[in-house]
Order: sequence, then C-alpha cells, then structure tokens
Amino acid sequence: MTGFREPIQGNVPYYLDLQVKERIEKLKVDAVERLELIRKKHPEFDFTFKDHKGLSSVIKITCKKCGNQRELILSNITRDGFSDVCRVCIRNAKYDNMLDKTEELIKKYPDWEIYYHDRRFVKIKHKCGDYTLSRGYKTMEKILSEKEPICFACKKRKIKALNLKVLKESSQYWEILDEGKTFEDEIKIKCRGCGKERYVTQGNLILLITRPQCRCRYGLPSHYDNEKVKALKALDSNPEWKLINIDDNKQQMTVKHKCGEIKTYQVDSIVYPNDLICIPCRRASGMYRGY
Repeated sequence: MTGFREPIQGNVPYYLDLQVKERIEKLKVDAVERLELIRKKHPEFDFTFKDHKGLSSVIKITCKKCGNQRELILSNITRDGFSDVCRVCIRNAKYDNMLDKTEELIKKYPDWEIYYHDRRFVKIKHKCGDYTLSRGYKTMEKILSEKEPICFACKKRKIKALNLKVLKESSQYWEILDEGKTFEDEIKIKCRGCGKERYVTQGNLILLITRPQCRCRYGLPSHYDNEKVKALKALDSNPEWKLINIDDNKQQMTVKHKCGEIKTYQVDSIVYPNDLICIPCRRASGMYRGY
C-alpha cells in the first residue's frame, strides 16, 4: 500500500457521470447569467462567448464605437471587475483633437493645405504643388502658430529667375540656350567667344555671374580641346586607324581600321594608341578574350 487512493478501474458509474454533466450545465447557466449582468452594466461593449466552459469561458469583447477587440476570462471579469475605458477610443479622441487644432491653424495660411495625416504625423502641401512639409502634430502646431512656413521650391524658383535675369542683362560672354522646365533642371548655355556649350546647375549659375569668363578669354584651351589633342596624337601614333569625322557637339570621334571596321569613340576615352582596338581582328587572331 502506497497510502494513495487507487484510481477507479473501468467505466465511471452512471450516477457520477450524471452529476458531472449536471454540474457542467449549471456552470454554463451561471456563466450566461453573469454575462447578461455584465452586458447590462456596460452597454457600450459587445460581449460574446468564444468558448463555453463555465466561469473559465473566454469572452470576446468588442467596442461598439471603434470596433477594437480584446479577450478576457469570465472569472477574471467577475472577480477583478471590467474597465469600461477603451484605450483605442482615447487614442482616437486625442488624434482627432490634434488634427482639429492643425486644421484650425492652417486656415490662417491660404497657400497651404493638409495633404496627408495619420496617427503619427501630418503633411502639408503648398499651392505650387512642388513642396510638402511633414512633421509631428506638436511640432507642426508650434510651426503654424509662430509664422507661415517657407516654401523652398518657390524660393529656389525665384532665385533661379533672378540669376537668369542678371545673366541675360549683364553677361557679354554667355548666351542662354535652354532655361529648363522646372527649377531643378540644369541650364544650357553657350560661350559667345568659342561657341562651347555646357550645362550648369543653380550654384554654378551664380559663379558665372561673378566670374563670367570662359577659358577662351584667358587664351587657354578648353578641357575638351586638351582631350581632343591627346586623342588625335594617339590616332597618329597608331597607323592601323584613320580618322573619318569628329563631332564636337557630342564630343565623339569616328575612326576606321585597315580591315574596314568603323568605330565611334568618346574623345576623352582615347589617350594612348592601344586604346584603339579592332575586336573582329583580335577575335580572328585569338587574342580577344571578351564575351
């Protein structure tokens, strides 16, 4: 004998099984009654059984206002009580309050409008459509309460227009060919002395106003001219190639090999005689290992 009661062998007697079933049914009825009392006490929530196990039943709780769902055990609700405060509703109310403040502040500035918003930040857009400002609600409220935000797209556009106006009126050295469609596009200009064309950005445009001279004004060859001299020298040193044409606008050189192969190179890619390569001839001789 071990001192412990031996387990019942075989089938459980019918009267014990009946008592267990009655007990389970009583617990289920008790759980339903308790849940009805909770529903009457908290009408703003919807309570449903996820499983039916008496006081151990899992209750699915849904907020009727925001739809947020959570799960609790029925015995915990009856023992500890139920907090009828929905955190999601509180967070939504706080978010709506901050959004209302932002909408009220932005009405003072007709050039701006709310472009996008969520629970974390708000984005406003200028009427020009090229600039947006994204900040948190508290930071945006501070910015809008102090002064109107600056549209940097409009500011850059004005600076570009002013620089172009000064360059047209005062520059005797540069001719503007293309101003670009937007304020971010590069500007195409041409030297009136040597005819060289180039693209400049906003920052380089200011340098052209303060220092308008091209390299040709100092009697110096341009960078392209230097590259062109090197390429022609390399071509003269390689008797297998002959010059056909040079396109100064595209800065390209067209040459012909003794076998009849015609190729076009960028001028700045030809520095040494060995830079001129005829691939068909090398492939025929077995010296070309390319794919």
